[in-house]
Amino acid sequence: MKLSLLIALACFLFIGTADAQTDSLHLPKRFYIYGDLEFGGGGATYGSYTQVSLVVQKRNNYVRLKASENARPLFSWNDEEPMMTDLSLILGKSYTVFTCHNLKLGSGVAFIKKEKRAPLEETYKKRAVGLSLELKYCYMIDWSAGITCSLNSNLNKVDSYSVFAVGVAFGFLREKKNGLKH
Repeated sequence: MKLSLLIALACFLFIGTADAQTDSLHLPKRFYIYGDLEFGGGGATYGSYTQVSLVVQKRNNYVRLKASENARPLFSWNDEEPMMTDLSLILGKSYTVFTCHNLKLGSGVAFIKKEKRAPLEETYKKRAVGLSLELKYCYMIDWSAGITCSLNSNLNKVDSYSVFAVGVAFGFLREKKNGLKH
């Protein structure tokens, strides 16, 4: 039931807000390409979270290809700790306020692999398809750099998780100030 509700909410995000905003920082005929790198805590089960993504944006719609990893704690000597990786394709909306504050809401499909090593046993791997959700804030320092913080969730049958991460965005985030049409 909860998964159905989240899928319905994700569909509403794309259909219900199709023309909700005209973004003056992004010209209608231009694509904006940028990447980001984020680090965070992996929750109770995992020690660290790392995320790398590539984004293509046109106006206030974006597509993100994201790779992330929930790994054992950095200074853990226990090889039996689980590790989870995922590759996600996320579609979403981007909202910019006061030329430097940007909020992104997105969801998409994720391919998950969970791996656990045991010293005297075989390594087991589980794979699944899940729903990836993100809420991301970016403070755009300039047209080419920003500081990000995000809440990422992944709902799947192997091991669902939610994490908070902080990082940097770099690339073509918005128009240069002298290139904006007023």
